[in-house]
Amino acid sequence: MGYGLIIAAVTLEVFAQLAFKRGTASAALAVAPGGTLAYWKHLGTSGWIGAGAALYGVELLCWIAALHDVPLNVAFPAMSLSYCGVALGAHYWLEEAISTRSALAIVMIAAGVAMVFWPA
Repeated sequence: MGYGLIIAAVTLEVFAQLAFKRGTASAALAVAPGGTLAYWKHLGTSGWIGAGAALYGVELLCWIAALHDVPLNVAFPAMSLSYCGVALGAHYWLEEAISTRSALAIVMIAAGVAMVFWPA
């Protein structure tokens, strides 16, 4: 059950970050002439920011529950898969470019996590 909770936590982290990015992008477009205060007010009322915060809350619960069953020296490296997921999600959902260097880093992170999970 612990490994499933880690997968859930990674997935929730990815979607939370993508929601935050979407929320900040819409705020910047909506209040560009209004200044800093208008920007922060828009963030505080953004559905995307609210969704991201809610996803973070659920992620925290999954993470804490996962730590009950999975050693921290395995669980923590597995959470680094969220870096990979966020980069890929930003590429496909937000149309952000992935450089060759970033693609190589994604592969290296995934390989590192695989090595942690590989039986000795």
